[in-house]
Amino acid sequence: MATPAAAQDRPASPPAESSGDIVIEGKRLDERSIVGASPPLAVLDAAALQALGTTSLAEMLKKLQSLTRSSSGEPSIFLLNGRRISGFEEMQDIPQEAIEKFELLSEADATRFGYPPTRRVANIITKRHFRSLELEQQSNATTEGGGTGIMTRAAVTRLDGPGRLTLGVRGERRLAITEAQRDLDPLPGLTSRSIAAASRTIRGNAAWAVALGRTISLSVSGSAERQADLSLLGVAIGSPDPARQRSVIGTTTGGVAVSGALGDWTWNGTASATNLISTVTSLGGDPSRAFRTRSTTRTLATKLVANGPLVHLPAGDATLVVALDGDDSRSRRAGSSGDAARIFGRRTGAATVTASLPVTSVREDVLPMLGDVTATATGGIGHVTGGGTYPRVAATLGWQPLRAVRVGATIDRKQTPPSVNQLFDPVRSFPNVPYFDNLTGQTVLVDVIGGGNARLAPERQRRNAVDLTLKPFAKRELTLALTYATTDIIDQAISVSQPTLRVEAAFPALFTRDNNGRLLSVDSRPVNLARERRRELTANLFWAGPLGPQPAPPAPPSAGAPPPTRPPREPFFLFANVSPTLRLADRLVLADGQPALDLLDGDAFGGNGGQPRFEGNVYTSLSRGGIAGGFDLQWRAGTRVRSDLAAADLRFDSLVTVGAYLIAPLAKITGGQHWGKAVHIALNARNLFNERQRVRDRDGVTPIGFRPAYLDPFGRSVMVTLRSLF
Repeated sequence: MATPAAAQDRPASPPAESSGDIVIEGKRLDERSIVGASPPLAVLDAAALQALGTTSLAEMLKKLQSLTRSSSGEPSIFLLNGRRISGFEEMQDIPQEAIEKFELLSEADATRFGYPPTRRVANIITKRHFRSLELEQQSNATTEGGGTGIMTRAAVTRLDGPGRLTLGVRGERRLAITEAQRDLDPLPGLTSRSIAAASRTIRGNAAWAVALGRTISLSVSGSAERQADLSLLGVAIGSPDPARQRSVIGTTTGGVAVSGALGDWTWNGTASATNLISTVTSLGGDPSRAFRTRSTTRTLATKLVANGPLVHLPAGDATLVVALDGDDSRSRRAGSSGDAARIFGRRTGAATVTASLPVTSVREDVLPMLGDVTATATGGIGHVTGGGTYPRVAATLGWQPLRAVRVGATIDRKQTPPSVNQLFDPVRSFPNVPYFDNLTGQTVLVDVIGGGNARLAPERQRRNAVDLTLKPFAKRELTLALTYATTDIIDQAISVSQPTLRVEAAFPALFTRDNNGRLLSVDSRPVNLARERRRELTANLFWAGPLGPQPAPPAPPSAGAPPPTRPPREPFFLFANVSPTLRLADRLVLADGQPALDLLDGDAFGGNGGQPRFEGNVYTSLSRGGIAGGFDLQWRAGTRVRSDLAAADLRFDSLVTVGAYLIAPLAKITGGQHWGKAVHIALNARNLFNERQRVRDRDGVTPIGFRPAYLDPFGRSVMVTLRSLF
């Protein structure tokens, strides 16, 4: 008699004849899948992914962002064929046609891969064998003029079992948008400026993977990118030369990932190196304000994770995950003032241990009336050179009383040091920046000081969350997830962008005024805020599947019968995702001894009018026979900034923007011409109804700095893409 294990290692057996033998049929498990005991949030097959109407992996993940982003707002962890990768460069050039399946797991599963339980896990499974040459040409423009752009891309993909090779190159150019193109009168004392910079970008990328024996795999990736932006700062009245600012950023990256197995334990290690060179130069304008800054930052990051069974308990195996992280950064900052270059260095290291214990189990018949209960605990400590140690503690409890219901609870405590950029970015001044002064109700031109703040303290965060996941159908992708979370943040580092009365009282040194109270300069370098407390409820409703009854598979033709005249009609396939957020409370204390700001009821810290109480987005797509179309809708409730001064008492209207797209094989348009089968054409419209944020004061007047075109220079834009896949 065959054993169950042996049955999983070979194809299903044919039906046994009446010999009296008992045959156990099985299905080989896909080693690339990461779905464990807990049900996944979503599993999308090739048909569901095609319904998204995307052609690249990067575009696909962008449309799935509301689904993959966790309730805490953190991005998901990406795996490729069930394995960690050194960086997104390893998979960004893979075409969507090469993707076989997409799996999304909840935050509780992140601990299996050495991450805290605050991020979801996305696994992209590719086809085992695939080869392609991809050529893409994209043109886009705004309907109001300016901002015209073109993009050209070429990529080669070769998948051969565990082996993988991708090569890609991309070039992009976009023209600037000026105030004159949006019928905006120049600010007093200046001529027309650009409100969106002109840019040029070129990028090359390569990734290679190979199997080293039966249990070890190796992948290597690298990329290089250069981006140059040019902004018009306007001509000061009486100045013969317009002021401009040129920014050039060059980035090179390299990464390696190794994974393998040792007995029942699996391990993987990743290392990535990044070299970033940034140069900002002022051109023209007042010579006394000319500057040039150059910064170079080199970073080496490593991570090693091992996980496996620790001990067998009545309800199942207890598992242990050990993770070691390291980061070494070196930064050199030089300016044009003649001062010596400043060199900074920082090393960080962290160790984390996570234990997962099954408490009850239906499968193992341990208190089955309670369902499945699993407890997970994480403890870790990090160290920063010159900055002390930073602990992290987290715990999760998962309860699955029924197959379709899962309840979870999470407690997370962490301490995070400031980033290298927040600490050591070079200090520089940006002249003639329009700023709305809440104390006077006027928009004035000020000098904005940017850079790092070496005195920043580490940020401490406490987060508690309870989540409910409902997946009522075993064979249909319908999922409803609800999360209630409270978050306390102490000493968060943030830049000041709204000079209200309370903000200026808390940080008077950041604002400089003349004797008449006119605002002259604003220091936007990051500062520590005392504390913030948030309470919010998030929801995510997701559906992917065919509409209507499925056509029955064709019966095998009888001997001598002619082949069927036409294949069965494909059903429509629908993909829909709705993700609203309701903020119940958001109170911010700027400095000790200051009253709390209610960011949901008239108080503000940033320049967008406080936090909206309600916001969300809807994305839906319908496809059939290779043609897909859909729309995305984003909405944001209105907010208000209260003030005793009528000109500074601002109301920010609610905002709803809609985008639409249509993609089809060119053969569908040309009447089935053979040459058009490999070519797709896509039409996209962003902000279809040209809606922009509307801001008015108590008298119904829109302040100069809050004119709609300043808040959204692009407005409605259209894009046409031609893509060939050979």
